[in-house]
Formats: sequence, C-alpha cells, structure tokens
Amino acid sequence: DEALLQSLAGKPRGLVKSFDNGRGRGVITDATSNRDLVVRDKDVTGGVLATGDVVEYQIKQGSSTGFSRAVMVSAIRRCSQGWQPKRILLCLSLGRGALAKHRLRQLGLDDGMKLSAEYRSQFSNLLAQHQLALASIMSRHSIASKGAVNLELAFDVFGSGFSMEAVKQEMADVAQGIIGKSLLKFVIQDCAAPCGSEAEEAWAGTLESRLGCNLEVQRTDRSIAVQAPAGSCREDFEACIQMFAGLDPLFVVRLPADTEPT
Repeated sequence: DEALLQSLAGKPRGLVKSFDNGRGRGVITDATSNRDLVVRDKDVTGGVLATGDVVEYQIKQGSSTGFSRAVMVSAIRRCSQGWQPKRILLCLSLGRGALAKHRLRQLGLDDGMKLSAEYRSQFSNLLAQHQLALASIMSRHSIASKGAVNLELAFDVFGSGFSMEAVKQEMADVAQGIIGKSLLKFVIQDCAAPCGSEAEEAWAGTLESRLGCNLEVQRTDRSIAVQAPAGSCREDFEACIQMFAGLDPLFVVRLPADTEPT
C-alpha cells in the first residue's frame, strides 16, 4: 500500500483526526487509503495543527515501530470553527446475477473489502480540484428488486462554499467510469424472445444464468441489449443469442419441387 500511495501524483493528502499540542503528536487519516498515520510536531511546517485541518505530507515507514507516519506535513486548508463533514451518497447499479458478482470482485467488494487505493485516489483528486478534502469512503452492496445489485457509496467531505449537487454529479461521473471498466455493452439487432410477453422475463433470466450476462429485450425495435463482463468474447455471445432469438430460421429443409409435403 505504501508503494502505491507514494506513486500517486503529488503529495498524499489527509485530514487531521486529532492533535495534542501538549504531547506534540497526533493522528492523520489518509484520504486515499483511509488508514491512520502518526504525526509529530517536529515534522510539521507552517504552524501547529488542529483537528479538522486538511494537510499534505510524505509517508515514512517507522524503523523501530513498523508503523507509518507522516513527515514534511503542511496544512493546505485550516479548519474553521464548527466545520463539519458533509455526506454525499451515490447508488449505482451493477446488474444482476453472475454479472453483478463479477463486477463486485473487480472492485474488491465481494468480501466486504474497501475500495482500492487506486479508486479512492480518483475521488480524492477530484475533490482536491474544488479545494475539498475526503475524510472517508464507506461502501456496501445491496440487493434490489428482481435480483439487481446496487453499489452504495457514502463520502464524508470537508469544505465550504461548494455546490453539493455539482460535486455529487462529478463524483457520480467518476464512479460510473470506474464501474464501467468492468463492463462490455452491445446491442444485437433482429432478435426477439421466442415466447409471449408473459414468459419473456423467465426466458431471458434462464439465458442470463447460462451465459453469465444481463439481457434486455427490446420488443419495439426487435433487438436485445447485452451487458457482459469486460474481456468477454462478443462474437460468442452474439452467436449463442442469435441461435435462440434470431429472426432467421435456425436451419432450412428444402424438398425437391416434385415432392408432396406430408
């Protein structure tokens, strides 16, 4: 984790969780990894720190304790009186069944793990452009109707004088870009479910479970929209779906012209 953090562009940023001026030490929560770093007053430049300050620093591994600590610490935004974090909530659809499970694994969330440092840094860098600080990210997934899986993200953001809706939309765009990396999307034309509308959902669900993808049957324009894991072979999906749902007959038997059908 430390190597990855140090490789990120610019200095790492975080939030002062607590600082005891009497003891000359405190704790900084790193905005990218969400882990706590020890900070000492001798490693602080530009004045004493206060709880809620947004700071940038370098990370150093302690030689004796083994704990990481922050050095070359400087405040880039001072905490104002009564400054409280604001929460931004996002809810993103990951699809259904095997596809949703695959995308959770891609994000590292299938076992309740936190978002990776790579993804956290994208949100942190976006907020830094607005002179905001990311205090924490909480993530969980939930099951919605018809087996759909939603990814719920909660961001605690420190700052003032910003439009909540504008920042939320930008963060939603970043989140969609992240989860979109694990998805292949395409549409197959001239297809229709080989059953009535009442059985269409069951037919699509059976095919989804066999292929490990999500299907949306578009009855009006006779097409099927496909969402599959990134890296899948599109041609294989198209061949299989055309076999079951193509408008052309699967095979044609031609009889001699003088043969009477029986």
